[in-house]
Amino acid sequence: MKKETLIIAILVALIILWITETIGMKKTSRLLSGAIDIGFSLLR
Repeated sequence: MKKETLIIAILVALIILWITETIGMKKTSRLLSGAIDIGFSLLR
């Protein structure tokens, strides 16, 4: 996976995370934040 692709995927995940937070889907947001953390650890 290219770094650019991963950054775009994280940005999309953050947008989805914000939407789910607004709606109030806590379980989904926890899963997404976990996925984002994994993505950031892969970038390092």
